[in-house]
Amino acid sequence: MPRVLLILWMFVVTWSMSGCQSSEKSGKTETSNQEVLSAAAKLFLNTLSKNEGLVTDEMKKKYAFTDRDGKTYVRGTAKVSNPDSAENTISKTGTLIESKSGNIWTLLIPVDSFGELTQVSDLSYLDIDTQSEITR
Repeated sequence: MPRVLLILWMFVVTWSMSGCQSSEKSGKTETSNQEVLSAAAKLFLNTLSKNEGLVTDEMKKKYAFTDRDGKTYVRGTAKVSNPDSAENTISKTGTLIESKSGNIWTLLIPVDSFGELTQVSDLSYLDIDTQSEITR
């Protein structure tokens, strides 16, 4: 049963990302590249800003965090517009690339550089994982 749910989830994520299109940059300075963020990623970024970069217990209940080598990461999925250059620019933010399937990648994003990742021009969509009843 969990395998069926995983396959269904991957289909929904891939299908929803296929409709995303990257827009041209407007030339104005923004604190983040909001048009590429999913609703969950926008909410996460806003909550993180309100908490001055600290991960609260409430956030731990809602989002899929993992700790590695003393750093806290949030799991995410990205659609990249230029896979050749994206790996370098994404890695510079400290983000770990877990897997790649064409231009859809799974990521471990350091909480302290999440805002920096949203500025990467090679991203055309960024979503973060939330907890589900299965993983709690």
